[in-house]
Amino acid sequence: MSFELTFLGSSGGPLEGTTCAILLKPSNVEYADIVAGKLHDELVCIDAGSGLAQLTEIIYNEMLHQQPTSRLSKYYPNSLPVHSYYSAEVTTPFKDLKADSCFQASQGIFNCMSTYLITHPHLDHISSLVINSASFSKLNPKTVYGSIYTVSALQNNVFNGIIWPNMPSFDILKLVSRDYWKQFTINNGKYTITMFDLSHGELVKHESKKNGTIGTTTLTQEAQYSHQKKHYISSAFLISYNPTNDLILIFGDFESDLVSKLDNNRRIWRHIAPIITSGEKKLKGIVLECSNCNGYPEAELYGHLTPSYLISELLALEAACLEISPDSVRPLEGLNIIINHVKEPILVILDPRQKILHDLNEQNKLENLGLNISIGLNGISIKL
Repeated sequence: MSFELTFLGSSGGPLEGTTCAILLKPSNVEYADIVAGKLHDELVCIDAGSGLAQLTEIIYNEMLHQQPTSRLSKYYPNSLPVHSYYSAEVTTPFKDLKADSCFQASQGIFNCMSTYLITHPHLDHISSLVINSASFSKLNPKTVYGSIYTVSALQNNVFNGIIWPNMPSFDILKLVSRDYWKQFTINNGKYTITMFDLSHGELVKHESKKNGTIGTTTLTQEAQYSHQKKHYISSAFLISYNPTNDLILIFGDFESDLVSKLDNNRRIWRHIAPIITSGEKKLKGIVLECSNCNGYPEAELYGHLTPSYLISELLALEAACLEISPDSVRPLEGLNIIINHVKEPILVILDPRQKILHDLNEQNKLENLGLNISIGLNGISIKL
């Protein structure tokens, strides 16, 4: 079995309507069968920066063109053809859907998706959850899983009756917090999730125009994670599809341990290293961010990665594998790495994804890692 991922959105901003959300299902289950059989347990959405509108657009493009299409490929004069960004297999899972309209087809799929995993509550990861919640119903309720910080922020700062109606009070949306590093199941036991904590940069206090201090808005987070109280906490999800025990690891926004001076990432690498060295190839891939090109000053990364920092993390993963299996040669060879959350440049008109992919492939070759690296594009689906 393999996973099929649809990138409803893959941008790190600042363009709205294209930010991060991934629709995930087993590749051997078709969307037509999910809708016809109301197979709610097969679908999971990781983050919700993009949603129903983007799914409708994807379905429209695939039904019209019968080939993968990404809006991002039209933004830059030097963008490459879609397949040039991928080592993974590109698919078109929606091209043969039968419906009276693309919106009807997307609603059918959306109604069969009952679970969100939210990495952190920044707007570029939750905006469509909020807007799309107007379509939720008691017949098709949604459950959001995340850390206590994420869930508290959603309830207190978003679904509070001021920014947006208190949707959980209508029994159409359930917000559920889970502990880091403890397994939990979703979708009636179809998936098992392990959530890991990440550092997404240092917290900064906001200055008023009079140079007064408003203070941080993350007191609940600071109270719970006192050992990391200077850092914004994001999450990664290790997702296991229980019928086959296949896994995929999907990161939210995060920074290198070299920058944070913490060991959050190293702990994750040590956790998954035995899965990689077992030789069973159960880990189908890792989806993780690389927001900026090389050359950004560390102080301007704001809790994000560049190709060099990303490769340093993957070298740490290789080292964790070699601790377990010292005689291994290229333990990461063939591992699928999918890049997410690339930021659109403000002043440069050239495609940052092409540059990031080039630099990652160069460093991958230089370090002899043997990784299969792809860039996630919004509107594109892949099999891992």
